[in-house]
Amino acid sequence: MKERSLRSILLVRAIEETDRAGELLPPADRAEATRSVLREAPALRDALAVPEPTAGFERFLARRAEWVLGRLAPRHPALATVVHGPEGAARLARLLLAAAFVTGVLLSALDRNRLVDVLAFPLAGLVLWNVLVYALVAARALRGARPAGATGAWYSAWVRRGLERWAKRSAEFDAPLARALQAFAAEWRSAAAPLLAQHAARLFHLAAATVALGVIAGLYWRGITLEYRAGWESTFLSADGVRRVLGVVYGPASAVSGIALPADAAETAALHWRGGAGGVLAAPWIHLIALTLVFWIVLPRLLLALVATLGAARHAWRAKLPPAVLAYARGLLTGQGVVLGGRTV
Repeated sequence: MKERSLRSILLVRAIEETDRAGELLPPADRAEATRSVLREAPALRDALAVPEPTAGFERFLARRAEWVLGRLAPRHPALATVVHGPEGAARLARLLLAAAFVTGVLLSALDRNRLVDVLAFPLAGLVLWNVLVYALVAARALRGARPAGATGAWYSAWVRRGLERWAKRSAEFDAPLARALQAFAAEWRSAAAPLLAQHAARLFHLAAATVALGVIAGLYWRGITLEYRAGWESTFLSADGVRRVLGVVYGPASAVSGIALPADAAETAALHWRGGAGGVLAAPWIHLIALTLVFWIVLPRLLLALVATLGAARHAWRAKLPPAVLAYARGLLTGQGVVLGGRTV
């Protein structure tokens, strides 16, 4: 079942179970919805006749929900927004990605008197943080856990709050609709938890990649307008130790770009700052930093975002009905002369 079909079914069920008086959907319309779907799609009767007609229930409920919402949407436009997805999801993504880019640009400005430290923050901090995240993602995958723990819970709560805001606004002029939206918000958050976790994972991987892109943009922009010098300083590392660290961190970028790293301890020592003096022009190192951020952050995060996108698509196409909905479907078919697993209801 598709995600949108599941959302429509749960929304119609919430309407019917909270609107006992029939203010939103009169009993006659509910019965007519069931009869019309069975009349227009006679093959559904055969699908419902098998011993466990789960697939038949899904098809019947999806068609019926579409019929009901077609009647209700002109009078209640909020329903169309709910069916099409979480309120403001695209806006949230744009805001988060814009904030991530600005954060990256600001991080690039954390220099000291136009000095680019080839070992320190923001490069070292960003790389170490992302490597830690990759290890956590790998550990969760090995345990078979959801791809987004805290982020998935946050995103799920945000989706529910968005729906509840719709309900609150609706309560001012349509109390029955508000009750239905509140019931739907609670059930949708539970039923769609795996899907929402994938959406959250994709969004936060994209945000992490965008932070790195912001750092790159900031470094190049400031490098165009200001003269930077690159170097290093350390209390614990010798020139030979720094050379080894540079080889690990910048090795892939150096291999791709052809920009040579210090070949020995003497060349590494020439980069050492002493009292604010020393170092070299930063242009080659800005190129190396940019490529390193791409290798360590942008590409892996985009790959993880793609994995989350594919996972979201899989969950969206294979959405499952909550068990309680099957009893609701049987109730709708009662008295319609439909054979369920060999028994007429």
